[in-house]
Amino acid sequence: MAVLQPGPELRFSNMAAEPLAFGFEDPEDRNAPRHGLGRTLRAAAGWLLLTGFFGVAWAASH
Repeated sequence: MAVLQPGPELRFSNMAAEPLAFGFEDPEDRNAPRHGLGRTLRAAAGWLLLTGFFGVAWAASH
């Protein structure tokens, strides 16, 4: 027989909230490094390679 146990009690805190940081670059920051087209091309090539791998695996199995 299972018995429900109460969970932890919620308590209010007076801590100040930190600003959210999502890891995106601020477009107005002039000191931020620019990655240019190379990073986009590498990402596209990686996705094409991965998609091609799955396509070959699918073609081999059918």
